[in-house]
Amino acid sequence: MELTRDSGIPLWYQIAEILGQEISRDVHHAGDQFPTESLLTGRFGVNRHTVRRAVAFLANQGLVRVEKGRGTFVEDHVIDYRIGKRTRFSANLLLGDVEPGHSLLRATEMPAADTVSAALEIALGEPVTLLETVGEANGYPISVAANYFPSGRFPGLADHYE
Repeated sequence: MELTRDSGIPLWYQIAEILGQEISRDVHHAGDQFPTESLLTGRFGVNRHTVRRAVAFLANQGLVRVEKGRGTFVEDHVIDYRIGKRTRFSANLLLGDVEPGHSLLRATEMPAADTVSAALEIALGEPVTLLETVGEANGYPISVAANYFPSGRFPGLADHYE
């Protein structure tokens, strides 16, 4: 993407947009040192104050962190995850252009314990299927979950999940 000098959009903002897109596409990897001011001024043909403003904007967005005397580093992937009464893992991630995924860690059938039977409104000891999963965002693990399902209502759930 090229800078458009006569677009009316400030150059620092255009640079921040370009660099932000590169971070989201993993051109600059989390934890890696970000290109120096000198490299960026040469790349974009602007002065260092313009680059500093762009980098400050990225830092304010949580995409990079500036460490005095060390340089600028790409932050770990930050996900805007809204919490509410009806939060849905996959739908929520897709809203932020993040690819959701799940991996099955373990599936087992067991008798329902007190808390599980009360929560599912089933008889104590009734068979339940436990699915332990890892939730992923763009291939990165971000959550671990344990979900219990009444086995009678969901026969073969573990096989279907895989």
